[in-house]
Formats: sequence, structure tokens, C-alpha cells
Amino acid sequence: MFEAPDLSGILARSLYETWLSCAYLILKKGEAIERLKANDERAARKMAKRLIDEFGDDDAAAELIAQSQATLEQAEPSIGVLHVTSIAAKVHHAYEAENVADPFTTRAYAALYGPESYAAVHGGLGALKMHIRAGQIISGPWQHSANERRLLICASMVTTMGLELANELDLPADDLRDFASWLRPPAEE
Repeated sequence: MFEAPDLSGILARSLYETWLSCAYLILKKGEAIERLKANDERAARKMAKRLIDEFGDDDAAAELIAQSQATLEQAEPSIGVLHVTSIAAKVHHAYEAENVADPFTTRAYAALYGPESYAAVHGGLGALKMHIRAGQIISGPWQHSANERRLLICASMVTTMGLELANELDLPADDLRDFASWLRPPAEE
């Protein structure tokens, strides 16, 4: 993770999105299914348009183009896109409503998702644009507080969601609890 920050950043961002979607589904059930389904349908339409634009004249991609055209023929979702920041806010408020400490929602967004979106996933262009707007161009990786703890944060997110799912589905989770206690840093004295 430390030797390949772009690669680990992409992994961290994906893990956060997965964790957040799972938390949203557990906490907001029907609403979450409807909103995430609409997000997925919008993403599929966007990808279909891109595939048609890029490969529309390529005979080797005829089946892919046909599938993309079928996707675009379906009705658009009636609700708008729910961005990651909005999902994070909904999850955070749902945790608060249940009087449950919110382990990662906003902190993981600030430490992982946002910075990794700029620095790793979008090829550093977001970070570069930010510096150009500020009137300075700085090269090199974007440093943030989570850089050295990405693996621990990602493992904690996945473990926490696994425990929540196990509790929700009434599944045995002793091994996962043992792993979670191993992840927890020792209390300061």
C-alpha cells in the first residue's frame, strides 16, 4: 500500500464506496435500494453512451454496442443522482437517529474518499486543478493525514461492515470480532 499510493488510493476509495453503500442499505433499506438502483441505472446509461461513442463503428464490438443501445432505450430513472457526500450524510444521520456512534462515515470520506478521488482515481487531475485555481502548481503526491494508515482504515471499514451485516442477519461472527479487536489500537494510558 505504501509503495503504490495510486493503486492503494483506488482500492481505498472503492472500499469506502462499498462500505457506505452497505451501511446505507442496512440503515435505510427501501429508500437505499431505490436510490442506489437509480444511481446504478444512471451510471449504466453514462457508460453505454461512452461505449457507443468510442466503439460504435467497430464491428468487433457489435454485441456490446447492441447492449449499450438497449440500456439507453430504457426509461431514465425518475429520481436524480445521489452523490457520495449525500449518501454519507444520510448514513451519518441514520446512525445518530439510532444513537449509534458513527465509526467512519464522515471521517473516512475526509481521509480517504475525497483525497483519493483527486490524487489517485482521476490521475491527479483534480489535485492539479485545485493548485492551478490557487495560482500555484505543485508536483508530487497529495499528502493527507491518512496516507500512512490507509490499509488499517480500509480493513477497519470492511470489518465493521462485516460485523454489522452479521448482526443484521444473525450470523456467527466470533472470528470477525477477534480480528476487529486485533485492529483496534491499544488505549492510551
